[in-house]
Amino acid sequence: MDIFVVLWITTTIIGIIMETSFIIDVMKEATEAGYKINKKEVHKLLLPPALLFLPIFNLSFITAKTVKYYIFPLWENLSEIKSDNIILPLTIEEKLEYNMKPTNINAMKITLK
Repeated sequence: MDIFVVLWITTTIIGIIMETSFIIDVMKEATEAGYKINKKEVHKLLLPPALLFLPIFNLSFITAKTVKYYIFPLWENLSEIKSDNIILPLTIEEKLEYNMKPTNINAMKITLK
């Protein structure tokens, strides 16, 4: 029983870290392409919370989603993402702000404004 609890806690923490890393990468890619993630629709990119707390399955789902993203980037399906209202174009001020300092933190700051 103790092994299950340790496995559950460990995979949940790793899953949350992987999910956060994935969203940060998506925010950076979107900002570099001239878009920002619509914070009201970001849940469409995330795993449902119930899956995040299933040991081992959460890691396999997050890994599959991340691998799919890197093989078929979101920007190849730009029209689909725009129709789902997941991304919004950057304003001129936001583009200038990002280009002054193109980092992950700046991309997150622009997206989360």
